[in-house]
Amino acid sequence: MKHDDEYQSPRPQRQERDLVVAPNEYAYVSDQTKGNINVHVGPLKTTISGTDQLVLFDYRQKKFISSDYTKAIQTFATAPEGWYIVLKNPSTDGNQPLGGKAENLKDLHVGRKVNIPGPVSFALWPGQMTRIIKGHILRSNQYVVTRVYDEASARENWGNTVIKRAEGGTEGKKEVSPEKLISGENITMGKLFIIKGTEVSFYIPPTGVEVVAEGEDYIRDAVTLERLEYCILKDENGEKRYVKGPDVVFPEPTEIFLKKGGTRKFKAIELSMISGLYIKVIADYEQGERNTK
Repeated sequence: MKHDDEYQSPRPQRQERDLVVAPNEYAYVSDQTKGNINVHVGPLKTTISGTDQLVLFDYRQKKFISSDYTKAIQTFATAPEGWYIVLKNPSTDGNQPLGGKAENLKDLHVGRKVNIPGPVSFALWPGQMTRIIKGHILRSNQYVVTRVYDEASARENWGNTVIKRAEGGTEGKKEVSPEKLISGENITMGKLFIIKGTEVSFYIPPTGVEVVAEGEDYIRDAVTLERLEYCILKDENGEKRYVKGPDVVFPEPTEIFLKKGGTRKFKAIELSMISGLYIKVIADYEQGERNTK
């Protein structure tokens, strides 16, 4: 008897065929006879035919997979004020799906990405991917490393950099031209830049530029040296640079801090009247040079 009741009650099946998408939500529907994929953006109610299938875009496998009703409805990609969205595979016309309607898949710039500062919220075309990142707030002893990944886009969007001057009081919120801090003439593919907290308090990169993460963190700490302390920086060409305190030390884009025992700063060697050091000269130098400590 229980089996007959379930068979005679088609209500659950009819409910699953009605797609109701609320505001700030969207869903992908695949036409199994033609292979087309439409995006339905709320607020919207529509009936899913027997030849349609709700699908999701699998970011890891880069393909569409079947989905049930509860998982198929997704929320908009949203970045509040002070955040930004890295949108992969932007549409060729730069537009996103409109609310309250179903739209066919747009042509995408596959393999490209754009940076969109908040506040912003939108649905995604099938095949698009996003990463939402908090804008980079820097203290005076912090910095970020940026890299040009698309030279043409970086040059075109250089003036769209979101950047705030690092100064006290309300004057510190004035926008400054990025060209005053980083020369746009030096933009080349793979070029690295250091954004210092002594110059910039807030930074969002333009399209064509990305902030390089160190592990899971984007913001890095400079080395703060007290008196009788020093640090060593090593360049890609093997050259070493010695900096003594007191100072706040930022590396050049191609430099790294040398570590010993997990620390990046070292104590100066103090000599008494009855102690001394043997020093080996490995390069020409002049007496009194800063790097001959």
